[in-house]
Formats: sequence, structure tokens, C-alpha cells
Amino acid sequence: MPVGSTGSRADPVDTFVSTLPAVRRVERAGGRFTIDGSTSLDTRGFTPPEQARIERLLRFLPFNLDRSAEASTDVSGKRNTIRFVVDAASLTVEEYRIDVSPERVDVTGESLDACALAIATLRQLLPVDSYRHQPSPSIAWDLPCCSIADAPALAWRGLLLDVSRHFLPKHGVLRVLERMADLRLNRLQLHLSDDQGWRFESTRFPLLHENGSHRSRSQLSHFNEPPVFDDTPHGGYYSQDDLREIVAFAADRAIVVVPEIDLPGHTGALIAAYPELGVPRREHNEVRGQWGISHSLIAPTPEAMAFLGELLDEITSVFPSPWIHVGGDESRLNVWQDDNATMAYAASIGLGSARRLFEKFLTDLGSLVRDRGRTMITWDDAFAATPDAAADAVVMAWRGLGVAKRAASEGREVILAPVLPLYFDYAQSEDEREPMAIGGPISLDDVARFDPSGVGWPDDQRRRVLGAQAQLWTEWVASEREIDFALFPRLCAFAEIAWTGAPAEPGFSDRLATHLRRLDAAGIEYRPLDGPLPWQQGGTGHRAHRSPWPLNDMLARLERAALAGTVAFGGDD
Repeated sequence: MPVGSTGSRADPVDTFVSTLPAVRRVERAGGRFTIDGSTSLDTRGFTPPEQARIERLLRFLPFNLDRSAEASTDVSGKRNTIRFVVDAASLTVEEYRIDVSPERVDVTGESLDACALAIATLRQLLPVDSYRHQPSPSIAWDLPCCSIADAPALAWRGLLLDVSRHFLPKHGVLRVLERMADLRLNRLQLHLSDDQGWRFESTRFPLLHENGSHRSRSQLSHFNEPPVFDDTPHGGYYSQDDLREIVAFAADRAIVVVPEIDLPGHTGALIAAYPELGVPRREHNEVRGQWGISHSLIAPTPEAMAFLGELLDEITSVFPSPWIHVGGDESRLNVWQDDNATMAYAASIGLGSARRLFEKFLTDLGSLVRDRGRTMITWDDAFAATPDAAADAVVMAWRGLGVAKRAASEGREVILAPVLPLYFDYAQSEDEREPMAIGGPISLDDVARFDPSGVGWPDDQRRRVLGAQAQLWTEWVASEREIDFALFPRLCAFAEIAWTGAPAEPGFSDRLATHLRRLDAAGIEYRPLDGPLPWQQGGTGHRAHRSPWPLNDMLARLERAALAGTVAFGGDD
């Protein structure tokens, strides 16, 4: 659904519904519907697997809902029933309606995915204790009577989770997906490979996960400080069965898991496993423990491309996602330019520079992805450097809205992912109590004020904006507790603007206060609005607060790089 097609909220939302993100329209009626052991579930229009999915999503209820309603022919007269219906003819993509009366609840969705979104909203109509794994027996399972009509403004409402820099075990990924579902987010981009770790089990190339999934140490110091390491091994990877489980868990919740394998840069872990594919060529490479951009790339050769084709066969067998993200960012092209064998190959095929090789690499990679029935996504570096390469690839714009607008003007579909305000590895304030971060600050208010609608852009360009995505890179986010701190409550504000397609309105703060109580009940250790708790602070050790890169300077530098077609600072041809 392009931006602007359903992006405006019709009526002010009645404050009795503390949903987050805000629903488009709600009308209050008198009375309440009580869910108890006698409440029945009517899913007669669905197949058995679809019925099982609805029941899984309703497991937060402590009752086994009676299925006897499905044996009745008198649908309209059945009382104390929760009924689900799909109406693809009348509703737009992901649109749903909820009608609650004292006698029954009717949920109508454009699809089963839309019904899953509706269930997330239904849960928010219940007391916050419904978010506990074992709710209090005294909780009143009452829904306020109302009519809700809702649909998102943006088709892509995403979160990137970097599991390469610090591995997050499977249960941690599932935990993030649960909280994404609460907020009606619908894309999880898994950053599965980088210089510091490879996280995808490959049966065709097993050294990827056997050798590339672990490193001997990790950097503790900031980028611009002399490197200090912990000398503690770190690693892990997901089996293909793990990933299929993650994909299925996400699909239940109307979330698509989009895999990212970063190419041709950020490939240190791949090259550590298969050094013959690397430039410069070395007999032995270690998985990198230092953050930043490495001085190695995968070779742009037919042998490497054949390797990537087989790897894509495996990835697409595990991930049904319509999209495959291939990175394309921060590739030091001088590594190719300075390598005699690489440039001899370039000359043999009539190419005279590393940048031309980069263009061919992306074009060939796009063909591999397209041949497997998928759409390629790249970071905006790839587009800015070689706008004619892989012209059907979606551009994920992280270096500002200028490069996003340029891509849209040249006919590319675009996902907005700008550093400000959607990089959640940045510090949340200038408070000295904050733990170390790459830079900042990027505050909750910064996120809430962001307008993802392409305001001021011509209509044809606005229609090419698929949506927006928040990013959590994990160089200094090493645990689930630190993930909670970095994501929340900023992810709540992101969900608001992504669903409504507009900056958050004044009522957001009240609804956020209610949602923070839900996070408390769910056991999420978010950053309080007035600053980090004592055990969340940076202290005086290696996590002591510093943000030595002024945010405005960094943003200006990134924008200049994007306009100039720079692929990596200090590393272009």
C-alpha cells in the first residue's frame, strides 16, 4: 500500500482506547463483553490450519474457547461468541474491523494476516495484566463495547535486528517478534552476516557456520579510540530448522522475516570461512573482533558469483520472504582497485575501474535474486554509486531523505531508514548516565516527530515509498536486556508513525504510558522516560557514556557522501 492511499486518520481517537499504535476510527458503545470459560470461538470460514493459527494467537486468554458455535447454523443469534471472518472484497490490504457488543465480538479482516493485527488490538482493549505469562486470577477479562475500523498508512513497518555483531539466541528473536506483533509491525530484517559473524547454517558451505560464526574477542572501546578488546570468545548461529521456526512464528503474527546477507563488503566472516573468495587473497583470515569497516571484499568473479547462487538457493529454501536484502553498503572499492588479479579480471571483461566492477556485481547479483523469484533490496550506497545497476532493486535509504527522494525520482521503490531518527543504537539523550553508544542523541521525541509520508514530494515519488524501518545495530548491544533498553520506548513511537503515516499526535504520550505498563507486565526492561535506571547506566567502566561524534556533523557527512555517490568513507576508487 503506497504512502498516502489510506494515510490520514479520519476522526480523533476516543481516549478510552489506549491502543498503540493509534487505531484509525473508534466509536464507543455502552456495556462490556466478558470473556470466560463459556465464551465460544467461531472460525467456521477458515481451514483447519488457519483455525489453529487463530487459536495460537489467542493463547494469552486463560480460557479454552468453546468451538461448539461452529456446529450451529444460527450464526447471528449465537451469544457470548468471538467470531472471525475474512472479507477481501470490501477491505483494503491489512484493513480490519472489530465490533464489540455485550453479546458477541465480530472480527473482520481483509485476510488472515489482518485478523492477526486485529487480535493484537483486541489484546490492548483488555487489562494490562493480559500481557503476563500467568495473569492474576482476579483479572476481569472484559472488552469495552465499541466499533473499530483500522488500516495502516505504510505497507512496510520494519525493524532491523543485527544478530551478526552480537548473536541473539533464537528465544531472544522470538521475544522481539512478540513485541513487534503487539505494535502491529510487519517486517523483521535479520542482519545475518557481517565482518564479525556468520549466523546462517549452510549445508552446502558448512565452513560458513563452522568457522565464520565465532570470533576470539570483541571490541570494547569506541570507534575513534585506541582499540581495546575483551579477549572473550563470542559466537553462535541459527540452524535452518531454527530459522524456519522463526519464520513460522513471525508469519503467525503477520510478520515477514527478510534475510540480509551483506555483499560485497562486510564479508569478513564469509572470507574467514572461504579465504579463496576474498580480496585481498590470504591463506588464512580470522573473523574480525573489531568494529567498523574492514579492508576486504568478496571477489567479483564468476567463481564467487556461482558460490553466491548456491547460497541463495539455500537462503530462499528457508525464507519465503518476497525480498532478499544483499547489503551493498560501505564497500571499500579501493580494495578491488588495488588488487592486480581483480583488475586483470576487470580488464579481461572490458571494465576499467572498481566502480564499474561494483555495478556489474550488483547487476549480476540482482539477476540471481530475480531468477529465484525474489526482489532484491540494497542499502542506498549501492544506488548512489551505481544508479543504473539492478534497476528493479528496492532502495533502503539510511543516509537521509535526500538520497531516498532521488531514488524515488528515478523510479525506485524506497524504504525510509534514516540514521536520524531511526537508528536505535544511538544514545537516547545527552545525559551522562546513558551507556556508551556510537553517537547521538536520538530521543523518543525525535522518533515521534518524524514524518514518513514523503511530505512535499510529488505524488509519483510518494507512491514509491513502501514504508519505513528502524535499525538496531549491536556493536555495543550485547544482551537481551540491552536490546530492551535500546528498543523501548522508541520502537513504540516508530510503530505509531509507521502505522498512521504521520508524526505522533498529542494523545500519544497518554497511550504510551499505558503501553509501558504492558511492557512491565511482559517483563521488558525498557528505558524509563526520565532516564536510565541505575543498573542500565554506563557507569565509569568501558560502557561509560560518550557520544564523540556530533549527530549534526555525522548527518551532514552522510548526506554529502550519498550525493557524491560514495560507497565507503576513505575507500572509494
